[in-house]
Amino acid sequence: MLKELPYLQILGLMGLFLLLPLLVGFAIHNTLPVIAEKISIPLNLISTISFTISVIISMSVKEEVSRAIGLSGSSIFDVPHC
Repeated sequence: MLKELPYLQILGLMGLFLLLPLLVGFAIHNTLPVIAEKISIPLNLISTISFTISVIISMSVKEEVSRAIGLSGSSIFDVPHC
C-alpha cells in the first residue's frame, strides 16, 4: 500500500533549500553590492560543484532502484522485448 506523501514537509524543505538562499542572495545583492560582487565567483564555483555531485548521486540511486525493481536499462520507460 502506498504511503501518504508528507506534502508540508516537502514544501518546507523546498523553502529551506531553494527559497531561503534565493531571498538571502537578493538581499545581499541589493544591500551590499560590493560584497555580493566579491563572493559571486566563489559561490558560483561551490554551486556548480554541489550540482554536479547531486546529479552523480541521483544517477547512482536511480540505477540501484532500477535494478531493485527489475528494469534492465537506465530508464523507467524501458519496454520489455517480446
